Amino acid sequence: MQNFSVRVKHIFFLTCVLIVLLCGLATAYARAQTRLITGKVFDSHSHKPVAFASVRISGKPIGTVTNANGEFDFHIPETCLSDSLIISHVGYKSFRRKIDHLPQEILFVGLEAIAVLLREVIIRGEDL
Repeated sequence: MQNFSVRVKHIFFLTCVLIVLLCGLATAYARAQTRLITGKVFDSHSHKPVAFASVRISGKPIGTVTNANGEFDFHIPETCLSDSLIISHVGYKSFRRKIDHLPQEILFVGLEAIAVLLREVIIRGEDL
C-alpha cells in the first residue's frame, strides 16, 4: 500500500512539472509572435510630450495610450505587421505609417497641432 502511495505522489509531481513546462513554452511562443514597438510622442512645435495619445492599429480593436511623458510600449501581433500604426490626439494631425516600415529602435513621433474650430457652443443653466 505504501508503494502505491509513493507512485501516486511521483506521478502527481511529474504531471505538475509537465504542466508548468508547457505553460512556460506556450508563453514564450506567444511572445515570439509579437513585435514590440517602443516610442515617444511629442508636440512637433514645442517638443513637449503629448500625454494620453491613442496608439492603435488601423481597423483592429487593439491599441494603447501614451503615458504622462508621451511614452508607450505596444506589442503588435505578427498578423498585424502589414497594417498601419495610427497615433492620434485631439487637436493634432494623426500620424499613420505601415508597421513593417517602422524602425526597429525607438520610434519618435512629432504630432503637428491643428486648429479645431467649433461652430457653436451652447451652455444651459440646467446642465451646470
